[in-house]
Amino acid sequence: MKFKETDTNTKLLGFLVVVITFYILGSLILKEPKLSTTSSSFVAILTGLYVMFTYELLKETSKQRKQNIQPTFAVDIHRNFVEIKNVGNGPALDTELVLELVPLNGDAEEGKTETSDLDIPAGDSIEFRQGPFDSFGANLSMGTLPNIDLHLRGNYLDVHENREEIRSRTYDLDPYRDKNYPISRNRN
Repeated sequence: MKFKETDTNTKLLGFLVVVITFYILGSLILKEPKLSTTSSSFVAILTGLYVMFTYELLKETSKQRKQNIQPTFAVDIHRNFVEIKNVGNGPALDTELVLELVPLNGDAEEGKTETSDLDIPAGDSIEFRQGPFDSFGANLSMGTLPNIDLHLRGNYLDVHENREEIRSRTYDLDPYRDKNYPISRNRN
């Protein structure tokens, strides 16, 4: 989809260059006031379109630049801990994470672990070893864990010191029961 938009924008830019070239040549060759007024109006409209095109291009470039330095989190479940890893290209500063077990029926108790003020550089991770997560992977693989889901939420400061929310995500653990660990990385 983005390729088609870029292709259309490139065609529009080429069209603008051709029209402006013809306008300049027409102004130099033809001196009639009616033709000059018409072509000036046409060029004014095309200039407006060019400004809109340039603005859209600027927004897209800004969005791509932000994504290149944005942290991204992944969850790995091991036998004795749950690992949250920053797999993005940028650091997550002053990070607050909440990892919780969400019961799907009345059989399980809710478990929750919170962290705050963590700096997680790109490629680094934190491990949740306390509370309900100390034998989480082993219990899940043996089938002794009640019917629950794993939920991750939180926020961080990016390199421009903007507070960003981590996309809240719930991991359905049913497909991973009776599997070997670590569970393949779930991208967030």
